[in-house]
Amino acid sequence: MKGLKNNQNSLRVLDLHYAEIDQECTELLTEGLLASEGLLSLNLEGNHLYHKGVKGLTPLLWGHKSLTELNLVNCGIDQEAAKELADGLLANKKVSICLWGEGGG
Repeated sequence: MKGLKNNQNSLRVLDLHYAEIDQECTELLTEGLLASEGLLSLNLEGNHLYHKGVKGLTPLLWGHKSLTELNLVNCGIDQEAAKELADGLLANKKVSICLWGEGGG
């Protein structure tokens, strides 16, 4: 995460599809990405996030100013996780979230 914090504006697209990111990793990932002010797109397709992992990502929706795309296809999104996402989308209307269909990976 130190690298993300030191290069705040250089990261535009982060593709971590099927990278075996789990529920425990999302809080650390979110911490680093919040410092990356230039991030536009995050692809987490195929990671096992489920409700707890999505909850760890919601600060991105609430606090990130440039993020416009978030791919969560095949991430085990349940009803509770969908509610977390919906609340975040109300706070940040710039972000579009892909939850199903053909993802980026």
